[in-house]
Amino acid sequence: MKIGSADLCIPSALWYEWVMSALRVAFISDLHLDHNPGLLPILEARLREVRAQIFIMAGDMFSGMSRLEAALKRLRQCCDHVLFIPGNHDLWVNETNSIGDSRAIYDSVMLRTVHRAGAHYLGTAPFYFENLAVCGATGWYDDYPSPPITTPDAKLCHWPDFETPAQVLEWQLGLLERQLTEASERARKIVVVTHTVPYPSLLKKHVSEELIAYMGSERLGALIDRFPKVVYAISGHIHARILRRTKGGIPWEVSPFGYPKELGEDPREVILRSLRLIEV
Repeated sequence: MKIGSADLCIPSALWYEWVMSALRVAFISDLHLDHNPGLLPILEARLREVRAQIFIMAGDMFSGMSRLEAALKRLRQCCDHVLFIPGNHDLWVNETNSIGDSRAIYDSVMLRTVHRAGAHYLGTAPFYFENLAVCGATGWYDDYPSPPITTPDAKLCHWPDFETPAQVLEWQLGLLERQLTEASERARKIVVVTHTVPYPSLLKKHVSEELIAYMGSERLGALIDRFPKVVYAISGHIHARILRRTKGGIPWEVSPFGYPKELGEDPREVILRSLRLIEV
């Protein structure tokens, strides 16, 4: 959350202390690398340029995880701390993600894969660096869209313990609440990462009413708003660049790459706009 000195009336000594303690955090979502061949080297080059201390990938890196470990290992060469949260695509049970069900993939298979790559898995535990904590969960939906609109998640995400999207959401809310509670006791500032949208009501200009429930849930936002140490919220899922302030004043941002040519013709230009850099 980059704030210029003119924005705050604070003594110069305190301002100097804030600047010196600020961390550079880069983030992006929805790389969809199986649809964007050749994108990874472009992202690597941009990460080296921005010299962030932390890089956050907010979900939907692949449709499956057969290449996830190798990709994260490459990104680890560009940034000391790489953080990953799965998106809905990453949890699909298909020919490249056939080990177990979506719950097992989330709880254990993906955790081990991300850790083998030397990255941090945000799905189950916060990441701590100096005075900052980053907490994350995939999130989920209030409901799937009604027919005739369909979603692959209903067919490709297998949840043995849950019968409805709302039950998946309830489980995810519990995971995120535990992280936020722990981080509130240990850190001075918190960044929250969800793949699905925690503030769907702020999307009404971007998404049709029939799809709002499939974007995420206001319950995620209500949970985030309960924790005053949260200074920034990051999401993915929707392929549009969005920056809003919530009712509680938290900056909330979505900055995806998306499918080919959705947000621009030239991948290098899209990365320049979509790989965001903030200071917290």
